[in-house]
Amino acid sequence: MRQGDAEALRGTDRKMKIAIDGRALTVSRTGGGCYTYHLLRKLLERDEDNRYVLCAHKPVMFAPGAANLDVKINRFPLGVLWQQAGLPYILMKERVDLFHSPLFTIPFCLPCPAVITIFDLTPLLFPQFHNWKVRLSLKYTMGLSARRAKKVIAISESTRRDILEHLPVDESKVVVIYPGVSSSFHPGDSSSREQTRQEYADGARYILHVGTLEPRKNLGFLIDVYDLLRKRKSSENLHLVLAGGKGWGYDNLFRKAAELGIEDRVHFAGYVDSDELPCIYRAAEALVYSSLYEGFGLPVLEAMASGLPVVVSSNSSLPEVVGDAGQVIRGWNAEEWAGAIHDIITEGPLRERAISKGIVQARKFSWEKCAEEVLKVYMELAQG
Repeated sequence: MRQGDAEALRGTDRKMKIAIDGRALTVSRTGGGCYTYHLLRKLLERDEDNRYVLCAHKPVMFAPGAANLDVKINRFPLGVLWQQAGLPYILMKERVDLFHSPLFTIPFCLPCPAVITIFDLTPLLFPQFHNWKVRLSLKYTMGLSARRAKKVIAISESTRRDILEHLPVDESKVVVIYPGVSSSFHPGDSSSREQTRQEYADGARYILHVGTLEPRKNLGFLIDVYDLLRKRKSSENLHLVLAGGKGWGYDNLFRKAAELGIEDRVHFAGYVDSDELPCIYRAAEALVYSSLYEGFGLPVLEAMASGLPVVVSSNSSLPEVVGDAGQVIRGWNAEEWAGAIHDIITEGPLRERAISKGIVQARKFSWEKCAEEVLKVYMELAQG
């Protein structure tokens, strides 16, 4: 509802026009893009009453399809500038009733109520994990956006606690709504396993990490862990596959693998398309996630849904996502990590238990449920 028309809208049956920031819907979708894509798709499937407007500063990778979706592109050279100058124009021109930003922040001049989704607080808590562009665009605007938004969606209890501790926002405004996992991630069959291993690991068995190559993922430590693991007799033919686009600081990982003399066993797969990603999970021996901080950790959920055992760090949201389904390691003792990975790969009963529990745990999260709860937030705001 438009702020000036809020009272007039209450008590009527007029439907809302809801705008969603679509800047993350790029060709190479990462966490924010996956969230926006799946949430919007499920909203359109279950909500035929309200009208949706997908906004961006350049063409997006989202087929309109639905009759109640409009795509509005207002070209700007930079997304940050577009959010402050171009987006408010679209919201006013389209007479939008509610705006949802899945990208942490909202415009300073906003002509309608807003909802924001916050994935994590790394720009505030760990600015060293981000390049200058991210620090500049988020560090000083996230708190203001959280204060001005009508509702703040946190994607985990861990993120909610961080928001309440570090941002100027009332507790009543913050709601936890978990992301989901796509139905394309499932155990499936092993018919393409050898082909996938040939393509990504020269035919070898491998442990896997999925995520952008950036300092927060702690991949230098993971390479050290792998170097210890490969020296065990049962793992001497095991490789490491790092699937993800190049973030900042990625070249340090190439140097590290070369310095350890394992550059032929550490495979940098680059960004993997969503159609191929399920195959990469199913062909792996385990997913290892030694990240220093995660707002949720979607690849961990995808791995469990795919029937892959997981070994994760004990910080931030990861224990919340994994539950009792995986190996959760406290601290950064490389020998302990190598031992945990070795056990989950070689000990049959432990592995089977982790796989079966992981599949059950993954079923607790769905995009259908996420969209239902987000829509409930929209309707609560419409009712005042």
